Amino acid sequence: MAVGVSDPPGWEPSLVRLDPNTRTGAFATQLVVRLLDLVLRFFSWTWRLEVVEGEEVFEDVIHSDRPVVFCFWHNRIIPASGLLLRRVVPAGKDLTLVASPSRDGELSTRFLKIHGGRVVRGSSSRGGSRALRGVLKVVKRHSSSPILIPDGPKGPVYHFKLGVLGMSQITGAAIFNMGFAAERSWTLGTWDKMVFPRPFTRVTVTVDPPRSVARGLSDEELERERNAFEERLLALTRAAEAAVGAVDPWAQGDSTPAEIRRHEGVGAPPSPPGGEKGDGGL
Repeated sequence: MAVGVSDPPGWEPSLVRLDPNTRTGAFATQLVVRLLDLVLRFFSWTWRLEVVEGEEVFEDVIHSDRPVVFCFWHNRIIPASGLLLRRVVPAGKDLTLVASPSRDGELSTRFLKIHGGRVVRGSSSRGGSRALRGVLKVVKRHSSSPILIPDGPKGPVYHFKLGVLGMSQITGAAIFNMGFAAERSWTLGTWDKMVFPRPFTRVTVTVDPPRSVARGLSDEELERERNAFEERLLALTRAAEAAVGAVDPWAQGDSTPAEIRRHEGVGAPPSPPGGEKGDGGL
C-alpha cells in the first residue's frame, strides 16, 4: 500500500540532460529514447491496469473518430504512457503530442514517433501560436487527439493552465480528464515528484466524460471553467489513489495537494514576467 519516496535503482536525472542538436547528443538522445521505450514496455506490461471509474466512457473515447484532448498531470506521465501504449494506440486512436521545445520535450517527441504518433512542438512562451496552428491542422485533417499536460512543462504542479482550454476552443475537441495512481511506486526526484509504478503493481485509472469549452467566454467565465477542470482532475486523481490506498507524493498531514500548492507555492520554479510559465505540454 505504501508509496515509495526514493528513486528507483540506477536512476540518474543527469543522464537525460542531452543536447540533441549535436551529433553525439543526437545519437545519445536516440539511444536513451530506445532504452526508455524498452523499460516502459517491460514495466507497463507487468502492471495490472484497470479503469476503475468511467470504463464505458474510456472505451467510447478510444474507439471513436471524434478527437479529444487527453489531459493528465505531469507527474502521472509514466502510468499514462503505459495506458496509451497498451490500450489507446492498439485501438487505432490517432494521437498528437504537444511537446515543449525543451530537452524533455525532445525525448517525448522521439518516444511517441517510435509508436507512430504525431508531434507538435511549442508552448505559450515558446512557439505557442505555431503549436496552436499545428494542432488545429492535425485535428481537422486527421481527427487526431492532442495530448496536453495541463501543468507542464514546468509547473506549478497541479495547476490547470488556460492554454488547455484555448486548445479545446480553437480545435473543437473536448477535454478528456484522466486520473492515475499506483498501489506501489517510486517517487522520482523531479520538480513534480513523478510517480513511477513498480513492476507487477496495480495501476488505477479514472476518467470523466469529455467536455467542450464554449467560445466567446469572458475572462471571469474562462477562469471559472479553468478552475472546474482543475478541481475535477484533482478529484479523479484522488479517486484513483483511493482505489489502491496510494498517497499523493505532495500530501503533507491532513492537507490535500491542492491546498499545499495554493498556500505554499510548491512544485514550481519562479514564473517569468508576464504570466504563467507555459500553457501545457511536456
